[in-house]
Amino acid sequence: MNMARGGGAQTLMLSRSNVFSGSSPGLRVLSKKYFVNMDVVHGHEFFELVLVRSGRGVHVTESGENVLERGDVFLIRPGNLHRYRELHSLEVVNILYLPERLNMPLGDLYEMSGYMAFFEVPPGLAGVLHLPQLRLNEAEMTEAGQFIEMMMREQTEQRAGSVFGMIAGFMQLVLLISRVFTRSCGQEAGDLCRVGRLLAFLEEHCSEPLQVSELARKNGVSVRTLERLFREVVNRSPGEYLTELRLNRGAKLLLESESSVAGVARQAGFATSSYFARLFRRKFGCLPREYRKQHKIITPSFRSAANREDCG
Repeated sequence: MNMARGGGAQTLMLSRSNVFSGSSPGLRVLSKKYFVNMDVVHGHEFFELVLVRSGRGVHVTESGENVLERGDVFLIRPGNLHRYRELHSLEVVNILYLPERLNMPLGDLYEMSGYMAFFEVPPGLAGVLHLPQLRLNEAEMTEAGQFIEMMMREQTEQRAGSVFGMIAGFMQLVLLISRVFTRSCGQEAGDLCRVGRLLAFLEEHCSEPLQVSELARKNGVSVRTLERLFREVVNRSPGEYLTELRLNRGAKLLLESESSVAGVARQAGFATSSYFARLFRRKFGCLPREYRKQHKIITPSFRSAANREDCG
């Protein structure tokens, strides 16, 4: 998707300092009305939860376009570019937030597929499964409106406990959205959550001996189902994805440690250094030793270790 198409579009990145002071609780609520197109392509260093109250418009992102109407809810993650066009009295509520400052007790929300798919989908996977656009019905809009009004009142009046009041309202809104999304997404959200958790597990344990059959068993699916889910989400098999993680870990170790190539291969999860070197060359276009020389300044102590390398 060409976000800057049309020739006249500008690009703007809003930093967190534009919105939050150093002592800010990391939560801000804004109400906006758009009567003309907002052609500025922009992104943020914070999360932006958007609820459409009235009017119409088209929301343009890097993954496509969506027609906006009353009740639509979407989340713009840090670094994602977007803009609006074809606006007709579009009124939205923007909730800007920094999760690390809110420190919310999420508890069993982590077990809810709608929460994981809407709020916690790993970077790079958002939109891959083309989950349906979330739209609240009138009863849900009324409930969401109550939480938003509570947040805006606490934000304006700045009474004792207002930060707590704002976060409490936000937590209620997150719960409502998570429940609605769980119902609307069905199996797709569950699949995304399952694969997302597995990707996080592989990221942390990629250097350990892992079998696809064991991964499937622990996730309660067949090997065939696991293979299908990986193809749909990351466009490769679990084995291919694991190998890529190990190669990336190996490349990082080459630059950050003084281990020999054989030692790096073992730390990255490869049985032999020769197999590591062959796959490494296929991915990076050079052998591990050459990669290290090209990307790192070798000190005398490091050079003595490098001379002991027995492969690559």
